[in-house]
Amino acid sequence: MMSARATIRSTLLICALLLQASVVNALDITDGDVVVRNLGSYGFTAGSSFLSFDSGATDQLYQMYGYLGNANGVVAVRNANFNVVSAIAGSGATATSTVDLDPAGATALGLAAGDVRIQYTFGLVDDTGAADADGFTWDVSLTNLSSGVLDLVFYSYLDLDLDGAGDYADDTAVANVNRIVVSDSSPTSTTQFVWLASGAGAADHFEVQAYPATRNLLNGMGSAGDLSDSLSNFGPDDFSAAFQYNLSLAAGASVNLGLGAIATAPEPGTAVLLILGLAGLHLAGSQRSRRHARRAENRTRS
Repeated sequence: MMSARATIRSTLLICALLLQASVVNALDITDGDVVVRNLGSYGFTAGSSFLSFDSGATDQLYQMYGYLGNANGVVAVRNANFNVVSAIAGSGATATSTVDLDPAGATALGLAAGDVRIQYTFGLVDDTGAADADGFTWDVSLTNLSSGVLDLVFYSYLDLDLDGAGDYADDTAVANVNRIVVSDSSPTSTTQFVWLASGAGAADHFEVQAYPATRNLLNGMGSAGDLSDSLSNFGPDDFSAAFQYNLSLAAGASVNLGLGAIATAPEPGTAVLLILGLAGLHLAGSQRSRRHARRAENRTRS
């Protein structure tokens, strides 16, 4: 008998196939055996997007996108609340997109349309060494285009299905504000993801729950609140999680959260060190940009 989630997935897949001809702003990028298909301007969505570290044989990701909030509300960074300024585009192993807060999103947050700009930069890392610790980076840059200080909260939401959509209920995770390490607990699996929180070294809070609890929590927020830092040891179950970043941006200021590598490796015991090495230089610039944004804000208020 098909489970409730499997039924939902089948329905979403059917809808995606029916609507495939009308999908816009989607991009395929490849670097060695790292393959991304139907990457949208807002990130990964269930049913159409695809991330593989074995040349397309296995889909490892279900959903990945952002939420933006403040004291007035929380909105998903999707087409209902943001306009695409620069559609997803790129070449080789890198792709970027830019979206601006639209009137609906602005109303929910008590802001004006165009006050917040978000740029996503996606990158692939093909490790050709013996460990084959491939990676996927998701940098999030927020810019305050308003004339005053904006206090914002950004939530990065992730739902993994390690080893494919039919194998989603046996994931385990160890989590903190620095990183979440997710493994597939199948006896024959060595799949592991290391999700680095931020180029600044840590998020402010995190949440790990079985699907769809994390997404429901974010969708149900009447105003931005702190995630609970719950379930630092998770599973086996259907993994989903979010990192939280509390931001204060002066007028015209930008901050790059620099989310690190989402990676899989055949040797789970060494994956964290390998991915930290791969991502270190990539994240250094992100760390500097976040610190500079905070310093600019301090100067503005002083």
